[in-house]
Amino acid sequence: MAGFLYYVPESLTIGEFRRSHLTRFGEVLSLATRGVEAGPDGKSGTILVIEREHKPRPGYFAERQEWQQAPGAAWWVGWERESRPIPVDLQRDEVVAGHEIKLEDGNLWTIPLVRLAMGGSALDQRLRLRADGGLIEQPLQRYAAITRLAEQIWQLVRGQADQEEPAIEVEWDHAIQALAMNYYLAAEEVSVLGLLTKKRIGDILLALIDWPTFTKLLKEMNKKKVPVSGESSTGSGETDSPPATRPHSPTSSSGSEDTKRKEEG
Repeated sequence: MAGFLYYVPESLTIGEFRRSHLTRFGEVLSLATRGVEAGPDGKSGTILVIEREHKPRPGYFAERQEWQQAPGAAWWVGWERESRPIPVDLQRDEVVAGHEIKLEDGNLWTIPLVRLAMGGSALDQRLRLRADGGLIEQPLQRYAAITRLAEQIWQLVRGQADQEEPAIEVEWDHAIQALAMNYYLAAEEVSVLGLLTKKRIGDILLALIDWPTFTKLLKEMNKKKVPVSGESSTGSGETDSPPATRPHSPTSSSGSEDTKRKEEG
């Protein structure tokens, strides 16, 4: 397994780097560090890696690494030339189930399912008691932004239910937001991996709202002349549990050839 390395020059403190980049990952991460006299910019600084069970060796080794400076920033992101990060290297400990989408690196990435095909939230919910003793579900605050995004996408494409690939506005930032739910990725990492095209962004955004399942159900119900509404909201208010099927469990990264690391040597 591998992952990303980061180089922070002496002109930027590690604390500043955390606040400017690592906080985008949504949690406080443990880091392994190593000071170097000459980094990718030829100056002294610190190499950092996120502490994982398997991680690249912190250090600057020009003969076997690739480095790119983050646009408009002082820090750099790097990776082992013969061991580019793949989904299993960047996957969070808690993965939200969803659709697997092949991106431009040739690997399958699990895009979180946020809005179920027939309406209602696919995300974990907090359970509370009503006054009458019944249970209600409440959206978790950490999912509020992605839930709003999924509902916006649904409102944009709901009138195109007869199309497998409806017209959708391509939003780079929205695709990054979706990927970041399951992976330690921000815009810089996605860029250096070359994961996205306009079509791939559209695939990701439609996966958030379970569009592949929705179009499949629509075809089946059209054959039976059964109407499909898909109107249930995933809004931020309290709702009774939706009578919808919960998403499937994500395919194990270790079980897919697209996400297996080829043994070297």
